[in-house]
Amino acid sequence: MVTSEEWKLVSLYRHYKNGFLPCQGGLYDQPQIFLDSMATMESQIEKNAQVEAERASKRRSLGTGARR
Repeated sequence: MVTSEEWKLVSLYRHYKNGFLPCQGGLYDQPQIFLDSMATMESQIEKNAQVEAERASKRRSLGTGARR
């Protein structure tokens, strides 16, 4: 189960990607749990994008992709 604190971190990710930080100051002024959470989410998003790209490539090579 996802805790309310974890949901807060997930909701902060979009702001983080747009350059907004939750606490005053720069990147190194942020709580370590926030920085670790953002790094974890970014890593997982990159992995998901890679898997999707591989699936799309496989579909194209098999000729089963969307046709125009």
